[in-house]
Amino acid sequence: MSLRFFDVHSASDLPIQWPDVYFGPAYGRGAAAMERGAWELAMWGDGEILYPYVKRPIAGHEGLFDVVSPYGYSGIWGADGVPRASWRRFRTAVRDALQSRGCVAEFLRIGTLLDGLDALTDAAPEFTLRRHVDTIGVDVSAGYDAAWSAYESRGRRATKKGRRNGLVASTRPFGDSDAMAGSAFRRQYDEVMDRVRARDYYRIVDESWSAWVDVDSHLIEVRDDDGALAASVLLMGSRGFVHAHLGGTDRDAQRLGAGNVLYDAMVRHAADRGGRLLHVGGSHAEGDGLHLFKRSFGRLRFAFYTASSVLQHQRYRQITARRAATCGRTSGDLEATGYFPAYRAA
Repeated sequence: MSLRFFDVHSASDLPIQWPDVYFGPAYGRGAAAMERGAWELAMWGDGEILYPYVKRPIAGHEGLFDVVSPYGYSGIWGADGVPRASWRRFRTAVRDALQSRGCVAEFLRIGTLLDGLDALTDAAPEFTLRRHVDTIGVDVSAGYDAAWSAYESRGRRATKKGRRNGLVASTRPFGDSDAMAGSAFRRQYDEVMDRVRARDYYRIVDESWSAWVDVDSHLIEVRDDDGALAASVLLMGSRGFVHAHLGGTDRDAQRLGAGNVLYDAMVRHAADRGGRLLHVGGSHAEGDGLHLFKRSFGRLRFAFYTASSVLQHQRYRQITARRAATCGRTSGDLEATGYFPAYRAA
């Protein structure tokens, strides 16, 4: 087998089935805009192993870059039955190729809805793994009624409360008008980001929203009896998975049960389209309010990891030292933040 690299345009013409929406170029265009980089794909053979990433230039260091998994749940995927020896050959080839092209470091986001973590860590022991809060899934394979019956009782009660309060959910394909700045959905999302004082990274740019119109995406809106938007979410789906990607809930409408009505509508949508799993993501900390809320709908848990690897150690140290000096700090200060790569720490 051989290793080949594709940009976002050439990858769009590949005759392969993407294992999940987060691996494909349509989603990748939007993720690349978030990172101010360019989406690329490293592919082993005819698609037996797929490694999508965003290539990010390192400011002030011409020709050097790092790579990061697209925001979401991708990492590196391998088809069933790929031998461990092939994984090792792939890893050697991709590491050498990235180094020779000027890559300094890699940062992967690895969800475990798909298998492959064990094979990857065996092939790439140089990665430092960090486990984060588990993400939550709702089994919808038996249909909506079965999923409803599996909610925690408090989830069913709060959903019924929201309906009694006049909250109604509707679902439609995510369209150009929804992606435009100033749309009701985007205003609500931005208001939530303001409320939680989110980092600039989560202030999604126009190019990202526009790109995500081209994936299998739907918008669910919950409105009150006056027609005001109470909650909304952008869903993305592929091959049996439906992901709750980005959304928000009006603070006052939370007390009326808007979040429950929204999540219940997500479950119904995923079940009605014949999905196997609704994936609603994680939270900041195990057992926090958001995590407990999500667990009231689904009992499936999936480990989520990040993995970091330095490919050019000397350059990594030099770039980190230079960044630290411009901030009036030391390299140790940047390393102590836990952010990777350290030279991108705030």
